[in-house]
Amino acid sequence: MKGCFHISVSNSPNHKIGYSVSLKFSLILHYRELFLIKLIQAELSGVGRIDKTVEGEVRYFISNLEGLKVLIALLDKYPLLTRKRARG
Repeated sequence: MKGCFHISVSNSPNHKIGYSVSLKFSLILHYRELFLIKLIQAELSGVGRIDKTVEGEVRYFISNLEGLKVLIALLDKYPLLTRKRARG
């Protein structure tokens, strides 16, 4: 499983400050775990999209602000159990 949050800043003459900011969350699993990706999407009220990759993987991603708010609310409610938190 691969997952990440990505923030990109790029030059944009169409924006007042000259830059645009993009936010994205993605999660990549092997294609045989498509059912799991669909469960995650359902838990997040159906936000985001699922794509197949040429490497035999499926990618779930959220790239709009409203969808990311849903994800952040879920992570606030159910924080990730990381090694650092597990040590207490």
